[in-house]
Amino acid sequence: MVDTDRRVRRTRRALHDALLALMIEKSYDAITVQDIIDRADVGRSTFYSHFTDKRDLLDSGFEDLNRLLARPPASAARGREDLLRFSLPLFQHAHAQQRLARALVARRGASPVHDRLHKVLRGTIRAELDELVAQRPGARRADELTVTYISGALVAVISSWLDTAPDKSPEEVDALFHTLVDPGLRTVLQLDGLMSPPHQAREHVGGRAVSS
Repeated sequence: MVDTDRRVRRTRRALHDALLALMIEKSYDAITVQDIIDRADVGRSTFYSHFTDKRDLLDSGFEDLNRLLARPPASAARGREDLLRFSLPLFQHAHAQQRLARALVARRGASPVHDRLHKVLRGTIRAELDELVAQRPGARRADELTVTYISGALVAVISSWLDTAPDKSPEEVDALFHTLVDPGLRTVLQLDGLMSPPHQAREHVGGRAVSS
């Protein structure tokens, strides 16, 4: 059973790697199942025992990214606003998996790859912002335009970073991203004045606490 599980994982990994390698060479739409099995050196029946088609293979490849973004580590939080905590793990993942990142953000026209990537990002952004707003009475829920804008900004930053400034660290890129995005996002969500805990928002004057 253990050997079987390992063999299944190796086969699925080989198919994922084959699709990734092909996406670097040409557009997703131009890739065929035959291309994939030739590159992975497996039979057609083996491919279809794991996946229904190349879209199924593509979707399964996003599972690791989904898990990474769904629960960013507490250390990823950016101070008391906790805005878009998943961004640093995302940039770190893109830096560690540059071939994958380049294939995902490559500008080769609209494709299911971009659609799937943006769907994952929008879902993560929506979940984080809704959780934040729920914890801040008086804050305003982000509309879809805001969520889509942030998703597009993330993809654009990753693409430009890997193409023009690969020497920058994920931490540097994350800091720049938040410098550009956070002020506008806090305004849209109406977070100003809502984020400071009571003990920080008050000061003592003449022995009594007053609002700052």
